[in-house]
Amino acid sequence: MEQLANFIGRFHPLLVHLPIGSILLAFLFDALSLSRKYRRLRMAVQPALLFGALSALFSAITGYCLSLEGGYAQKTLSYHQYAGIVTTLFAFLLLYLRVNRSILDMERKRRKPVRFYLFLPLVLVLTLTGHWGGSLTHGEEFITALPFTSSENTVDPITKIQLISKPDEAILYQDVIQPILESKCYSCHSSAKQKGDLRLDKPQLILHGGKDGGVIHPGHADSSSLFTRMMLPLEHEDHMPPNEKPQPSSAELDLIRLWINEGAYFDKRIKDLRQADKAIQFVTLLAESIQDKTWLPKENASEPDESALQRLKDQGAIVLSVGQNTNYIHVNFTNTRNLSSKALEALKPLRDHIVSLRFSYCTFQEPDLAFLSDFDKLTWLFLDHTNVKDESFRSVKEFPGLKYLNVVFTEVSGEGVTRNRFPALEQLFVFESKVTKEQVTKIQLDIPAVKVDTGGISLPTLASDTIIYKKKS
Repeated sequence: MEQLANFIGRFHPLLVHLPIGSILLAFLFDALSLSRKYRRLRMAVQPALLFGALSALFSAITGYCLSLEGGYAQKTLSYHQYAGIVTTLFAFLLLYLRVNRSILDMERKRRKPVRFYLFLPLVLVLTLTGHWGGSLTHGEEFITALPFTSSENTVDPITKIQLISKPDEAILYQDVIQPILESKCYSCHSSAKQKGDLRLDKPQLILHGGKDGGVIHPGHADSSSLFTRMMLPLEHEDHMPPNEKPQPSSAELDLIRLWINEGAYFDKRIKDLRQADKAIQFVTLLAESIQDKTWLPKENASEPDESALQRLKDQGAIVLSVGQNTNYIHVNFTNTRNLSSKALEALKPLRDHIVSLRFSYCTFQEPDLAFLSDFDKLTWLFLDHTNVKDESFRSVKEFPGLKYLNVVFTEVSGEGVTRNRFPALEQLFVFESKVTKEQVTKIQLDIPAVKVDTGGISLPTLASDTIIYKKKS
């Protein structure tokens, strides 16, 4: 019986929008029919109201079945349920009053506005039902907070870790673990929603656990479902967060494991942990990975010219947006191989929109990068496997915003990479280039923020590695 109720409840998100649309449509038709010009719409009011009442009834039934699964804020759930029942009853009552005109025993001219006014409480309670339903799904401030929330408050909570100036002085739970849980877990396990009767937004609630018991066993991460569920294969039905939600990074998983193994304390500073050095390393790695995501300019660009984009595509370039809600673009010439002057000219009208340029495996007719002189927004530049040399940079006095440079398999040496030319550089890839070990040291001294990747990385074999032997056929 429980499985049947769960199955029926899954239809609630599908049905719940039907009464909203139908009842509001009936209200609109009735309002317009008060005018002589649209009086014929009066005939459509009752069919729309009938459909709205029936769909409200089925929505209420399926909603009740869905509520049996649990995991919702009880107070908001009660408001939503009662408002939904009132909406259904009021819709049928209004329909009955409209069908049985004798009940409204008054003159026809007076009857029309009275019937219209009867719609107003129905629309009001319908609006409240929708508001509380949205709060159950999206959070208690789903409607009220949205118009007044600044963009600063909509950033991923995990970015708070960037603000940690001294990792050893940070409180592991408050400054690191809580932002991770807020980013990855609060959408299903907080005051707005409690899947499995579990809340993770307060220390005492974390320790309390959910309907299946405790989710952390201090000192034993591998026995704590908070951690082990995150480690399950993505397709596993018990994997958390659900595969359609943002997933924790390896650094975040390492920090959660370390926090639980250290005793899951809520007030300990990192410097007081047994594995303080490892915790600092993980926090630093996580902060660096977050920094990579914030390389885009803070101010958005205007919308790029469609004709300029088309001319660039006609030259064989692949043009992609670098993300949602941004007009900055990534341009890839990898499939072109031989770069003509016409192709490079097509880049110039879009210089204020291009933040990433990939010339990998391309051959410049004239390996002079002078055309990049005005590309102030350029952040990523891929020149690997090209014919560029140190001389290619000389026409460009400075790359002010460039943070990533790849010169793998080129003739570029350390003489071409200087602080004056790349003041903001943070990642440099020089494998199989002309950059020597001595020049790598000089670059790192010259540009303190840069990390130079020289390739040739070998990973040690771990005891946990799996080796599969296959018999030759």
